[in-house]
Amino acid sequence: MHAHESRRGFLRICGGAALAGAALPAGLTQFGCNIVPEHTEKPEGEFVSLYLGEYPELEVVGGMSIVMVDGGPTLAVVRLAESGDDAFAALDGLCTHAGCTLSGFDDDADELYCNCHGSSFDLDGEVTAGPAESPLGTYPVTHDEGEGTVAIEIG
Repeated sequence: MHAHESRRGFLRICGGAALAGAALPAGLTQFGCNIVPEHTEKPEGEFVSLYLGEYPELEVVGGMSIVMVDGGPTLAVVRLAESGDDAFAALDGLCTHAGCTLSGFDDDADELYCNCHGSSFDLDGEVTAGPAESPLGTYPVTHDEGEGTVAIEIG
């Protein structure tokens, strides 16, 4: 699926739910057009570990998941490659413009985007399109292929 198809689908879901008052798919909550997962992960010291089996969207290159860390940041975790230490990236999951949850990842452009007002960010967190002016924070990631986990340093 291409980014423009993802964005179009998001807008259809968001706009349709707002107009019809319909519920979003299970596991998602709507606040305006700000979609957030209902679950959080508990940190283990200065790290949060994700078991990839619980995040099917991270099984494919270009997949992104928003992870709320209990007592910590909201993260956007992106799958960049099939394997290796650089297979994942983690950045702040809230747009620096208005605090909306980031909406997706365009793997062709290597950019995260926010559908609230159109901002986008590269994998270093730098703004590539406004209205956001401030960059996203980034977090070191370690991928353990054998364990099927991603550890993100949040502390």
